Amino acid sequence: MLGDVAFQDCHGLEKARERHLEIWDDEEEYLAADEIKTMFPSWQIKFLEILLFRSAALNAL
Repeated sequence: MLGDVAFQDCHGLEKARERHLEIWDDEEEYLAADEIKTMFPSWQIKFLEILLFRSAALNAL
């Protein structure tokens, strides 16, 4: 199991980046489940949102 800031697909990742550009960390590696599926086709990859965290900084936007 991987746990980090992750997205179901590249489209969701890009939308989040555009929406939160002011606080986006370009040095961070963000995961997208659809990319991982192509890297490891024999693995059973499922995206599951376990926790949605919103900081005060995001709420202010």
